[in-house]
Amino acid sequence: GKSKTLQELKDEGTRLRMQKRTVLRQFFERSQEEEKIHKEQRQREKEEAIEKERQRANEDSRLLRVARMKELEGKHQSRKEMKAAWDSQVQRKQELKDRPEAP
Repeated sequence: GKSKTLQELKDEGTRLRMQKRTVLRQFFERSQEEEKIHKEQRQREKEEAIEKERQRANEDSRLLRVARMKELEGKHQSRKEMKAAWDSQVQRKQELKDRPEAP
């Protein structure tokens, strides 16, 4: 075929350089976009993990509160029972004391 003129070769070189630059820019933009997506995803995962942890902590403290309430109720209950036992003992002693002596 007919050999290209210097100007045509220059134009071709320019066009190729422009194409290369466009491709590089697109590649760069795409990788930036992907990086942004990854960053957002990592952030979301971190937030979800924090939320899960918070829920777990809430659940733990709720269970702890329930256990503590049960424990306090238990203490209260056993205190009441002890008092009742003590009272009936006192009452029994009182009754024995009040009972007239057998002749």
